[in-house]
Amino acid sequence: MMTAQQISNSTIDDSLTDPDRLMAVAEILDADRLSAADLEQFTLGLTKVTGSKIAAVNLVLGDEVLVTGSHGMDGWLLETSTYETDRTPCSTVVRTGRTLLIPDLLQETLYSQCPLASNGGIRSYVGAPLLTIRRYVVGTVCLLDREPNVFTEAHRTVLEHLARYAATQLRIGD
Repeated sequence: MMTAQQISNSTIDDSLTDPDRLMAVAEILDADRLSAADLEQFTLGLTKVTGSKIAAVNLVLGDEVLVTGSHGMDGWLLETSTYETDRTPCSTVVRTGRTLLIPDLLQETLYSQCPLASNGGIRSYVGAPLLTIRRYVVGTVCLLDREPNVFTEAHRTVLEHLARYAATQLRIGD
């Protein structure tokens, strides 16, 4: 797992625009395997298992994050289901392929102006990579909260296991 400080101190390749990864995302969208009902049930289960108020499954395109399923989201995030990848934790998870835990988005220079924090009121974030069978990171499974310092290492560990389960159950990248 990387912290926001480690991310800001490292060089990140721009795998967001990798053609093979984008093709994997397109195949998932074209295959129509991500039924709204299944994703709603999965994210509802995430909130129950973790005690989190908000959970989401996101696919990360080259320039936007597509919220494909969520529970507990409201406001513009729920209405639009997309937001720009610029300075977002989900894009960092995709770029690094590693789980990211951020106690307070507003206290992290890299993320304080991201749409989740600046427009969505989200303070705490933990996100795990959603991997295809071919090991492309196509998105994230994440927990969010409007309060800071909500998530712990235990949340991170559970989320990593559930992200692998989600990829298997949703047949990501078959």
